[in-house]
Amino acid sequence: MKGWVSFYLIGAESGKAISDGLNQDISIWRVQKKDGKIECSCYCRDYKKFSRIARKRHCQIKISTRHGLPFLLHRYRFRFGLLIGTIGFFAFLMVMSCFVWQIDINGNYRLSDAQILQVAEQMGIKKGAFKFGINFDEVESQLQQQFGGFAWISINEIGTHIMIEISEIEPKPETVTPSSPCNVVAGYTGIIRDINPLGGQAVVKSGDVVKEGDLLISGVIDDQLEQTHYYHAYGSVTAEVIRTASFSQNLNSERTIYTGIDKNKKYFSIFGGRIPLFFEKTNDNMKEKSTQYHPLCIFGLTMPFGIEEITYQVYETETLQLDEQGARRMLVEQAEQWEAENLKGAKIINRQENFQQEGEQQILQMEYTVEQEIGVQKEILLSNSSLIEENTVPNETE
Repeated sequence: MKGWVSFYLIGAESGKAISDGLNQDISIWRVQKKDGKIECSCYCRDYKKFSRIARKRHCQIKISTRHGLPFLLHRYRFRFGLLIGTIGFFAFLMVMSCFVWQIDINGNYRLSDAQILQVAEQMGIKKGAFKFGINFDEVESQLQQQFGGFAWISINEIGTHIMIEISEIEPKPETVTPSSPCNVVAGYTGIIRDINPLGGQAVVKSGDVVKEGDLLISGVIDDQLEQTHYYHAYGSVTAEVIRTASFSQNLNSERTIYTGIDKNKKYFSIFGGRIPLFFEKTNDNMKEKSTQYHPLCIFGLTMPFGIEEITYQVYETETLQLDEQGARRMLVEQAEQWEAENLKGAKIINRQENFQQEGEQQILQMEYTVEQEIGVQKEILLSNSSLIEENTVPNETE
């Protein structure tokens, strides 16, 4: 901030003049002899004082260069546009500091940022929002009510930056531990074909018809002294089950085919809004693939605007006109895929196909007769040594 000058000193007593200046606490540096004259530097406030000392020693003194902010401001003293622009810039920063520039979310695992931001925006927290009009306590309460499952939630304001801190409650796993008492119940309705209890007591036999949720292997057993004991029931229960699935296919449908061509577009982004930096018309057959945002930084401060570069995938739409046979082939492919995903490990005894036409749609109703494992472990909840469960467990043993 201090201005300083470099000057030449010419005269027989130049050395004595410098010594006199130093004795009077004048800061002089960069003293060197060049082309028969001495070159040195000092602060602007000391130059006049030193020039009087130099004249007393009959030395000539001449400024060679001027340095520092005072000289820069003096040079541009009549350029009012620069002054107005500087004042306007800082005024702009002061006004913009009253708005939200950036929103960050930390601690969310089960919920996505988009889900949380959607609720936060409804309550007023969004880029470009006026900070002093936001009730942060109300937003915290609304987020807790909307989603639940938060151990705590805190919204902190750091300048123009809003930080949403979340601590989610980890859901208790629904698995049954090997040591906990449990029953085995039916996961599907069907006819029992084979039951092999490895722990607990079987309450059904081969040929019995069971409904979903019925008890198969009991972990509650009474001994001869009529004392109740609780065990970890487990085993294999195979049943004949009816499984159904429905599939549909339009005779006239559209299929998206990506061409493999990517296009990059640049936008000027401010508070979430985009201004195109190109003149080419955006093709409707383009899908956003990736986005890179480069905020503008001034003096280390991140501005609420910058350049957003978006990569689009170019695709073509193909119209498929299917006949009845073609639609049926596609329905069969859907059914085969469903079988591979949902009937894995099951033995398919019989499958029945039923094709129907509804308008421009072909519908396939599938009915499968399968043999599969239907046993599902269900934990027995105990309270004060009494059983709390919906199933009624018979006391008689087989």
